[in-house]
Amino acid sequence: MNRFVALSIAIVLLSTSIVHANIRMTEIAWMGTSESSFCEWFELYNDGTDSVNLSGWKLYEDGGSQVVFTMTTPITSQGYLLIERTTPSCPDPVPSVSDEAGSFSGSGLSNTGENLVLKDEEGATIQTLDYSSGWPAGDATTKETMQWDGSGWVTAVATPKASTQGGGGGGSSPSELQSGTAWVTPKQKPHIELSVPRTIYATVASEYSQKVFLEYGEAYNGVFLWNMGDGTVYRNNTPKEVIHTYKYPAVYTITFAYYQTPYDNKPLLFESQEHTVILPTVSLRTISGKGFEFTNSGSVPIDISKWMIILSDTTVQLPPFTIIAPKKTVIMPFSVFSIGEWYTKGTLQTPQWVTVGNNAVVENRIVASSPNNISPIIPQPTSLVSSEGSIATANAIGAISESKENKPTKSQTKSIVFALVLFVVIGLFVALERFIGLQVKE
Repeated sequence: MNRFVALSIAIVLLSTSIVHANIRMTEIAWMGTSESSFCEWFELYNDGTDSVNLSGWKLYEDGGSQVVFTMTTPITSQGYLLIERTTPSCPDPVPSVSDEAGSFSGSGLSNTGENLVLKDEEGATIQTLDYSSGWPAGDATTKETMQWDGSGWVTAVATPKASTQGGGGGGSSPSELQSGTAWVTPKQKPHIELSVPRTIYATVASEYSQKVFLEYGEAYNGVFLWNMGDGTVYRNNTPKEVIHTYKYPAVYTITFAYYQTPYDNKPLLFESQEHTVILPTVSLRTISGKGFEFTNSGSVPIDISKWMIILSDTTVQLPPFTIIAPKKTVIMPFSVFSIGEWYTKGTLQTPQWVTVGNNAVVENRIVASSPNNISPIIPQPTSLVSSEGSIATANAIGAISESKENKPTKSQTKSIVFALVLFVVIGLFVALERFIGLQVKE
């Protein structure tokens, strides 16, 4: 009997806790931030009296058929939890907050609207926001977010992990929880939003993406054309991401153009940006019994995510979002990579298998594609990084010039060969003359 009473009390207390734990989305940055339209995030609020473990909770789109994000952390009572979308072009949408972050499946939050469903770890629906016909608030141009003010959704300046501009928290249940209201997408000025890396490194692949907005929504077909400024052009019929690698450091003008149809002579929208491509400024030192030491000698952070360390008997790949701050040195222990501690040498390579700090001499050669089109391949300075971490700079052009001084030219080689042949012929002639003389005497 006592056990039954105790169990009943526990069930009542647990039920009370569940009733009071009212988790709701209170702010959605579906338009991204001024930094990039890919810097999306959304905010949850817990108006309950207890902390709730959100591990296994999921946000869905398309009415629950596509998972957008899976939560892993708890949310405190009367507290907010911020979930950020991270991409290579936007690794930290809200630098001042570090709650939950990761990639959003389903290409993120569409600017034309979504049918969002929040479910707990058991798959029970907690909140539904059906705005597949268009968001009721938020502005893609000003980057003001969609916020719940206690009675409805409003457009206001972003307040991540804080009360909304209208002062509303999650206390009042939005009337849109079960179904959304019809919404007509407002007319907007056609424009392009480009996502280009802040820092672009030669020999390292970078991701470039775009969003094209027409009067009544985002464009999903047409001709999407990138000119990278180095002679490379990417042309797609849908808004796909572009992965490009510059071979040489320089200042390039990157241009994006959008054509509504393949038959248009002029683009409907286009934008050009000037970007400086620099050489990687990171060096590697392998310390036996300790780990890998990375030094960034440059003045900007360098992202070495998915770069590889080539060892004598294995290859180590660095995890995503591995960033080395400018003018800083960090050490990554061997143990985090589950390898032995006896290594003394390692070679750092980009995801494209380009060695950073390689000491090979670049050949100076001319490549002719046609008689009227001759394009030289110009060698560039090469960084030399020893296994002990000392860095030296060698000019490949100077090295080539010096090596050429010690090598005979083609004309010199021909002269030497001709002299040798002549010497052999004369020798044979003399030998033949002596042989004939001996025959005459006999």
